[in-house]
Amino acid sequence: MNCESVSSVTSFEHLSNELIYEIFDYLDFYSIHKSFLNLNIRFYNLINSSTLPIKINLSSISKSNFQLYYEHIIIPYQNRITLLQLSNRFISDLFSVPFNNMIQLQTLVLKNIESDFLENIFTDSLCLPSLSSLVIKPIDTLLNTNNLYRQIFRLPALKYCNVTFNEAIVFDPLPFATNKEFSSIEIFLINHGCRIDQLNAILSYVPHIRRISCNILPEFRHHQISLRSVELNNLTHLSLTMNHLLFDQIKLLIKIFFNYIQVFHIITNDSLSYSDINQWEQIILSYLPNLRIFHVKLLSDQPKYLFWFNRQWHNETLKTFSHSFYSIQSINIPIILHQLIDLPRLYSLTIQTEEKLKTFGKIYQLVFNLPNLKYFQCRAEESTDSNINKSLPIALSQQITSIKQLIINHPCNFKQLIHLLSYTPKLQYLEYLNLNDNITNLNILSSIQLLNLTSLSIRSSHTMFDTLEIYLDQFEFNLKIFSIDIHIYDQNYLNAQRWELILQRNFPQLEEFYMKYTNNFDDNHQPLLYTGQSNEFSSLFWIQRQWLLDIKIEFDCITYSIHPYKKRWFEYNEQERIDLYKSKQLILNDVSPERSYQTLTIHHYIKQVKSVTHIDHLSINTQIFVIKLIEILQLLPELDSLKLSSKISFQKPRKVHHNELLNIFCSINRINITKLYLEKIRQMKDISFFLTICPLIKQIHINNLYKINIQSFLRLILTQIKNQLRFQNLRLLSIRLPIIDDKIIFKLKQIIQNEYLLNDFTIKRIEEIVFLEWK
Repeated sequence: MNCESVSSVTSFEHLSNELIYEIFDYLDFYSIHKSFLNLNIRFYNLINSSTLPIKINLSSISKSNFQLYYEHIIIPYQNRITLLQLSNRFISDLFSVPFNNMIQLQTLVLKNIESDFLENIFTDSLCLPSLSSLVIKPIDTLLNTNNLYRQIFRLPALKYCNVTFNEAIVFDPLPFATNKEFSSIEIFLINHGCRIDQLNAILSYVPHIRRISCNILPEFRHHQISLRSVELNNLTHLSLTMNHLLFDQIKLLIKIFFNYIQVFHIITNDSLSYSDINQWEQIILSYLPNLRIFHVKLLSDQPKYLFWFNRQWHNETLKTFSHSFYSIQSINIPIILHQLIDLPRLYSLTIQTEEKLKTFGKIYQLVFNLPNLKYFQCRAEESTDSNINKSLPIALSQQITSIKQLIINHPCNFKQLIHLLSYTPKLQYLEYLNLNDNITNLNILSSIQLLNLTSLSIRSSHTMFDTLEIYLDQFEFNLKIFSIDIHIYDQNYLNAQRWELILQRNFPQLEEFYMKYTNNFDDNHQPLLYTGQSNEFSSLFWIQRQWLLDIKIEFDCITYSIHPYKKRWFEYNEQERIDLYKSKQLILNDVSPERSYQTLTIHHYIKQVKSVTHIDHLSINTQIFVIKLIEILQLLPELDSLKLSSKISFQKPRKVHHNELLNIFCSINRINITKLYLEKIRQMKDISFFLTICPLIKQIHINNLYKINIQSFLRLILTQIKNQLRFQNLRLLSIRLPIIDDKIIFKLKQIIQNEYLLNDFTIKRIEEIVFLEWK
């Protein structure tokens, strides 16, 4: 084949119409309309084509935005809507489009809607020929559910129905269905209280049902149950939630309606009657010949989650892929694991207990006997095994397991880990929790080979760096991803040169490295300044791999993080070279530790950080007093960017007067920041303040122009630049506008040109952000 003759797609616009339609299928139509309608004539025609289905999700939208959406999207395109989700209380007052006009509507979701609105929709005249999925959850009490159900059952194409009511409403059952009233529903979720006689009537309307979930209420006291048989030959999955329902009543339901089920889930608070194995065995053998999976969840007694197998029947019929056991008593874990051994298709297993896991080696021994297990997670707050040599001896060659993913989410020391890993040579992914382990005399005769392991994650609270290095040297890995989260005071974790040697020696194929090292502060414990060489994480080793350092300050700790490079807010131009040598970021989630501690201020934290590295980028995520902000900027002279995600206060803890600010401006050292991010500005002087203290700013991003007209704002700031009054270094302005299209961009461009505000400039939008750049 001649490679030169093969054409390649170089941009989104070169894709075929069919592929673009397929991409649009994943997007909300409002986003499509806003982003592509005015791009060019081709996209205009594509969007207005009658073949493009429209999906509308109004789950979170303001009243004013909804009115725009309603006028520009819903009304003109109503006959093309295939998905409609309404989840706002006020919508019922504004929505007047007849639903019968939505002839292509396939999915309808109505949540947090008043019941009056539902009653206005679901009338005898309602006809939605394409509707296949319906979800209803009114915000108030629906007084007559029977009327609603009658209208739902009349929908000709409905396959999925999910109904939730706030209260268990007691009503007379529906009349039984006639042949002409049968519904096409196949999956039915009834999320409200329903008596047995009511359920009986509802089932008469859905002969094609395959899956059903229901909350069954007890019958009235002394009420005689009289049930009519309903053929449900397609029903295979059943889920029942029951409170105070007699066991004989559930037995009657199974006998009359549910003979064909294969999967059966029960949630109940009647632990005594529903945990009787002999009773269930009799029902299963007598009435449920096709049952494959059976769950019982008990709400009142321990264990909170009960999963029961009876060997005499599950050996022949039960097949499963994965199981999870939560809040289970640790004493019951071996019993359950013994019953899992004969499951031929058990691939995934999760065990979680709130109790202390004792002699956990015996539990892992049982888990490792599961023949086809691929994934295992064990979680416990505490665990012990003082004699791992006895409970889980080092594996012999014939004892290896098929496990590929192992998550040890309970305390486990390194010696215990070695015993566990001797059974898992096929392991590819490992998470390991080590709370307090500094044993270095391991007496390991040879290195441990885990050549299939590509991802390793370690969490530890008290492991010293020297100990960790010894541990890592015991293994032979082919790691591609290594993550470690450490909570301890040990400065060696900040020694980039030692990390470099360890990673090169043990993980030459490593692609991603994540390290979190946390130092805690309080009045009685203030970590010493770092005594090693500063800025070590800027060496060629780290820059070539694009593994960068971030530091985060909380109210009581500093966390140093190494992570792969991620694009930052000021990196919008992909052609511009990124200087990774200047990539150290400090994130301040708290700037006032003095409110909690007597001897600590933000200066102590920053001093600690500066002993490790200089800072190039600062992000402040909390409200800050203007005087404190200037003090922090003076402490970080190498700053190139500043991101403020919250408000700057000129009033608290005290009011700052104009003369005081002037004195500060005159006395401070030069600030070299060139990039500024402001979450919200309310007036022009918000920007003027920063351009005064940071005269070298070249780039500003504004995430919210609060009640400021974009045209007036640009005119004002560009006029001052034109007249050389201020902002002479500014070259790039980006502003996020929730409502933006190419018409607005064109209008802004005309204003700049007609009023000669700039000569050599470009203006464009990327999604919701307007970029204005000039020379």
